[in-house]
Amino acid sequence: MLAVGALVVVRPGPAAVPPTAPTGGSSAVAPAAAGASAPAAVAAEAALDGWYADRARAYAAGDRASLAALHAPGSAVGRRDLRVLERYLARGLRVRGLRVDRRVLSVRPTSAAGWRVVVVDRTRRATAVHPSGRTWRLPRGPWVRRTMVLEPVAAGWRLVSATP
Repeated sequence: MLAVGALVVVRPGPAAVPPTAPTGGSSAVAPAAAGASAPAAVAAEAALDGWYADRARAYAAGDRASLAALHAPGSAVGRRDLRVLERYLARGLRVRGLRVDRRVLSVRPTSAAGWRVVVVDRTRRATAVHPSGRTWRLPRGPWVRRTMVLEPVAAGWRLVSATP
């Protein structure tokens, strides 16, 4: 759930910011992430990073279809994400430079070759860009703890669910 001003994937709930929360764009997997070996935790982290990067590209391009493909069909979180993108597009804006800080707290494999990842994350930075060249730096989002379920698809990863 990535929050940047009005840029939200899921509604933020109470955030528990770990004392070792990353800053400046770093990321970390909790040592001995519960439920996963070190290689599995690294693989889940790579899947999550790929999903965040694909999402940032979809926002920067204003690409509704690409953003929708990152979410399971009919998912509430996907509908919210698309509504946020639509609000930016309706004002003629693109969201560029979307970056997320995160810390993976635990990883568990799912039965569908995917991952259930408990993460604390926040939007670190993003800029709204108007075709006139005017820009607005969007505010940093709050730290939010959420559980994200990712599943593999042909083009990468899809978010099945996210709960704050």
